[in-house]
Amino acid sequence: MKYHKIIVYFLLFSTYAGATNIFFSNSSYKDGDLIFQTELLPRGMAIQAATASRYNHVGIIFKENGKYYVYEAIGTVTKTPLDSFVNRKGTFGRYTVMRPNKNNIDVNALKNYIRAQIGKRYDPQLKWTDSKMYCSELVWKAYHNSNSLKISTPKSIEDRIIGKVLLPVIPPKYIKNLDINDLVVSPADLARSWKLHLVYTNY
Repeated sequence: MKYHKIIVYFLLFSTYAGATNIFFSNSSYKDGDLIFQTELLPRGMAIQAATASRYNHVGIIFKENGKYYVYEAIGTVTKTPLDSFVNRKGTFGRYTVMRPNKNNIDVNALKNYIRAQIGKRYDPQLKWTDSKMYCSELVWKAYHNSNSLKISTPKSIEDRIIGKVLLPVIPPKYIKNLDINDLVVSPADLARSWKLHLVYTNY
């Protein structure tokens, strides 16, 4: 029971602490910006606990026909109007935008890769394959495959906090479909990367 309390306290702190208000407008977005979010869903909260991060979801922003969209893996790989993404139920309108430090990003190649993934199903088993995609995998592979930019270093579940601390206390039914030796990249991995810089946050 004490582990459950620790996780709950951590999630509440990481989600609501450290609010920062910086002026931001639509003109400040650039194609390829990463946008991070906190979804109050069991799956998302488990990701937070496993990665010790306030973020559990991420997508990529592109402007199309004068409007901004977020390409994301949620249910399937899809594009969502930016306003709908930001105001998604349960997120309280909080989000963070980060941008690669690399200046010569091939935006067209990045967008072409993302668009080629549209319709792929979300991968709840977090497998490092291309047949299905989870959110941070989509973003990581998009930059790596289109621009040879390795935002972070994928690691196995076993090598993470969840493997060393949490796995022993998590009921087996919740992890029976996970391959703890398979590579995984999380929203936290991307957000902590020295290859990105903060553009805006209202946390």
